[in-house]
Amino acid sequence: MQNTHPLPAGLARHPATISINVDIEAVDALGAGEAGLFGKFSYGRYGLREGLPRLLALLRQTGIRATFFVVPADALRHPRMLEALAADGHEIAVQTSIWLPAHPTEGSEDLDSLAQACETLRGLTGQAPLGWRAANGIVTTGALRRLAELGMTYDSSFLDDDLPYVMGEGAARLVELPVFDYLNDSIFYGGRHPTDRVAKVWQEETTAMLEAGAYLHLVLHSRGDVGTAREIRVDVLARWLERTAALPGVAFYRCCDLARIWLEGTPAEAVEAFAS
Repeated sequence: MQNTHPLPAGLARHPATISINVDIEAVDALGAGEAGLFGKFSYGRYGLREGLPRLLALLRQTGIRATFFVVPADALRHPRMLEALAADGHEIAVQTSIWLPAHPTEGSEDLDSLAQACETLRGLTGQAPLGWRAANGIVTTGALRRLAELGMTYDSSFLDDDLPYVMGEGAARLVELPVFDYLNDSIFYGGRHPTDRVAKVWQEETTAMLEAGAYLHLVLHSRGDVGTAREIRVDVLARWLERTAALPGVAFYRCCDLARIWLEGTPAEAVEAFAS
């Protein structure tokens, strides 16, 4: 069934975006500790050494600019990585976690980390980040309000719609760029699925989503275990990009560009409440 929601003016008929979660040492350190990032806890570093150069080369070849969600601790350790991303015109956004107490109540979450994360990336890149993704999948109403207060344009953590939408409260606005598990590499590679299955599912989902009038949001990871870092997996991505980019009406946007157009094209009466 075709989605009947009109797209904002200025967008391609089928907007698409590529977002890449960059996980180097920060994720592995949660399990191994800072002193144990070796052996099975080194898949993140594989992504830095091999995966990111492959992904950047492919994106450069296709002319597609993507959005990279970076953990601030990893950004501090690897500033040259940020330089490489920025040099190719990619967006650098924030990836952090919201931690809740054992018995959460409204307003009990620790939100100071959001401001700290934004300031860290701003200090390293010279630009304030415009987007955020919850690394652990936890998003609260308070977090959404704080993101808007910090001047963020969008969040990309929800799985609740085929199209972006705008949330707000008073004058505050925040675009949600939803994601979808079956266009997420870690869902398949984390379960050790073969690459031919990934290619098949991505192609089928792309066809179905475009027929439904949905936007395309492919989520990748830089890691060597669950991500698109190894050559054979980058080949799967290359074939998907080639086929998808050739489809009529498809155009790729960075998350910040897509969110900006969506925000500018959404009338006030279509803005949803943060808590809805």
